[in-house]
Amino acid sequence: MMKFMLLSLLTGFMLLSALRFPQPVENRSVKNPFGILADKTENKAIGIATTIRVAKDLGVPYVRTRIWLNKWNGKCIPCEAITAAGLKIILNINAGAPVNGPVPFPTDITAYKKTVREILTKYKPALVSIENEEDNPLYHTGTAEDYINELKAGTEIAHQMGIKVSNGGITSALVAMLTYQDMIQHGRTNEADIFARKIFPDYKVRNLAKIISNNEKIRFATSVLEAIKSSDVDYINFHWYTPGRGLKGADISTKTDVNVLDDITAFLKKSTGKPVITTEIGQLAPSPVIVTNLLQKTSELNMDFVIWYSGDGGDGKAIALQNADGSLRENGKAFKNFIHYTISNSQKH
Repeated sequence: MMKFMLLSLLTGFMLLSALRFPQPVENRSVKNPFGILADKTENKAIGIATTIRVAKDLGVPYVRTRIWLNKWNGKCIPCEAITAAGLKIILNINAGAPVNGPVPFPTDITAYKKTVREILTKYKPALVSIENEEDNPLYHTGTAEDYINELKAGTEIAHQMGIKVSNGGITSALVAMLTYQDMIQHGRTNEADIFARKIFPDYKVRNLAKIISNNEKIRFATSVLEAIKSSDVDYINFHWYTPGRGLKGADISTKTDVNVLDDITAFLKKSTGKPVITTEIGQLAPSPVIVTNLLQKTSELNMDFVIWYSGDGGDGKAIALQNADGSLRENGKAFKNFIHYTISNSQKH
C-alpha cells in the first residue's frame, strides 16, 4: 500500500512538473534565438534602459531597434546602450518614420548604400532587416521593384561587413493568405479550408478566395518572394500574432492553434529556399499559454531569430510581457520560465 501511495505521489508530481514547466525541445541546438522589441506599455513609452532590464530579466540575448535613414546623424543611442549591456542588436534600417504618412522606398540607391555603409561601419548588429513590414501600406509607398532594389543594395553592403540580412517582415494576414493560396493552387483544398478556419474570422473565411483574387499586396509579396529566392538575402522574415486580428467573442479563444506556423514556414521556405525567421511575433490575447505555445513551436522550427513584440496596442491588439515599470506580467513570467527551463538548463548540460 505504501509503495502504491509513493508511486501515485511521484506520478502526480511528474505530471504537475510537465504542466508547469516547458519540456526541453529535442533535436535542436541549445542556442538562444529569442529577443524582444519593447514598445509603449500602459500608454507609456518604454525607454531603452527599461527595455534592456526586461530583456535581461527574460533571459534573451537580442533587442530589436531601428534607424531611420532620413534622421541618421551618425549616432544610434539605443544601439550603443544595447551593446554596452552585453546584448545583441536586431536592427531595422528604415527609409524614414511614417509619422505623417507612408514613406517612399529609396530610389537613389547610391546614396542609400553610402548611408547604410556608414551605419554598419559603426554598429555591428546580429541581423539587419531592410525596412519594417515592406507590404504594409501604412508604412511605405512604392513598387515591389523599388523595395527589391533597396533589399538587394542593403544586402550587398551588409555582406561586405559580414552581417546577415532579412527582408522587413511579411505581415501576419498576408503570409496566411499566401499560404492558403498556395494550398489551393496545389489541390489541397480541404487542408486550405482547415488552415484558414484556424486563423481568420468566419466571415473572412467565406470570402477568402475573392479577397485574394484581386489583392495588390498579394502581388507585391509574391514578387518579393520570387526576388529573394534568387538573391543573396540570408533569411525570409515574417511577422505573426496569435490569435489573428479582427477576431471577436469565441474566436479569440478558439483560433490560437500555433501549428499553423508549420504550414506557413514550410510555404516560405519552399518559395524562397531561405531559412525562416520572425523579427516580430506576439499575442493579441493575454493568456500565458499562448506565450509558451508560440515559443515552443518556434523552438521546434529551429529558427535562428525569434523576436517578441512586447507592447500594449489597446483593445484586441498586442499585449506586452511587462508592465510600464518593467516588472513582468503573468505572460512575461511564462516567457521567462520557458527560457529558463528550455534554453538555460539545456546550456548547462
